[in-house]
Amino acid sequence: MARLKREPIHSTSKQVAEMAGVSQATVSRVFSGQTIVSEKTVQKVMKAAEELGYKPNVIARSLSANKTNIIAVVLSDVCNPFYTNVLAKLVQRFQERNKQILFFEMKTNKNLEQIMGRVLEYQVDGVVVTAPALPSELTEALVRTKKPLVLFNRYSTNRNLCAVCSDNGEAGRMVANHLLDKGYSRFAFICGKNTSSGKDRCSGFVERLRERGYTSEYVEIVDEGDYTYEFGWNAMLRLYEKDNPPDGIFCSNDSIAMGALDAARLQLGLDVPGSVGIVGFDDVEMCSWTSVSLTTIRQPLEEMIDEPADICLLLKLERKEKADLDFFGVLSLKEKQLN
Repeated sequence: MARLKREPIHSTSKQVAEMAGVSQATVSRVFSGQTIVSEKTVQKVMKAAEELGYKPNVIARSLSANKTNIIAVVLSDVCNPFYTNVLAKLVQRFQERNKQILFFEMKTNKNLEQIMGRVLEYQVDGVVVTAPALPSELTEALVRTKKPLVLFNRYSTNRNLCAVCSDNGEAGRMVANHLLDKGYSRFAFICGKNTSSGKDRCSGFVERLRERGYTSEYVEIVDEGDYTYEFGWNAMLRLYEKDNPPDGIFCSNDSIAMGALDAARLQLGLDVPGSVGIVGFDDVEMCSWTSVSLTTIRQPLEEMIDEPADICLLLKLERKEKADLDFFGVLSLKEKQLN
C-alpha cells in the first residue's frame, strides 16, 4: 500500500517565542530589525528559530504593516538595450534600499491600463513607469491612487507627477552644434513615434539649426516608426531616395542610429563620418564596439536611476501629494565614429 506523503509542518512565531522564553511580539521585533532588542535576546530567538526551522512570513508581515516593500516597474521596450540596463540598475538601487522589484512589460496603452490594475492588486509601495506616452485619463487615474508614481526618461506637464529625465531640448541643440561644427549642411531627424522626449529633442535640434542660419528647408523629419534598428535602417534608405539627401543625421535613440549607420555603410556604401554624420542618443554599450563606433549623447544614467528610488521613499514616508522633483541630468556628447 502506498504511503501518504505528509506535508511539512511549518513552525510559527508562537512556537519560537515559547522555546526562547520570550513574547511573540519580541520574536516579531527581532525579525523586523526595527526595534532595539538586546543581543542576548536576539541570540536566543535566532537559536530557537533555527532549531524549529522557522521562516517569517514576509508577505503577511508587510501587509499587516500596510507596507509591502515592493516597487512596480513598468517598462515599455525590454528589447531596447538602454532599458535593459535601466531595469538592472533599478533592481540594484531598490534592493540597496531594502525594496524588491515587481516587473511588468507594457506593449500598448491599453495594455498599460490592464497592468496598472494588476499593480494596485499587489499593494505596491510605489510605481516607476517608462512608457513613452501616457493618456491623460490614465495619468489622472494613477494620481488618484495616491501611490508614489515616477515617470522615468520622459517629462510630464502634470505637476502631480514626478518626472526623471534629461534635458532633451538641450540634447538636440548639442547635436546640431556638433554636426554644424563638423561641416555638414543638410539635416534629418529620425525620431520614431510621437513622444514627449522625441518632440523635445527635435525642437532643440531644429531650433539651434535655425539660430545658426539653417531654415526648415534644410531639415527632414522622419517620425512614423518604432524606436528600433529596423526603423532606422529603412528610414535611412528612404532619405537617400531623395535627390538631395541629408548629410547630418540625428537619431532619437541608439537603436535607430545603429540601423541608420549600417544602412549607410553596408547598403548605400557611404563613408561615415566622411560623407555623412550620424548621432544617436543614450550611449548604450554597443556604441563603443569597434564595429559600431557610434557618436551619441550620453544620459547621466547613474544619477537618473538614483532619483526614482529616492522619490518613492520620500513620498511614502512624508505622504506628499506631489513633488517638484523633476531631474534634468547633465548630458555629454561622446564622439566615437572613426575617421
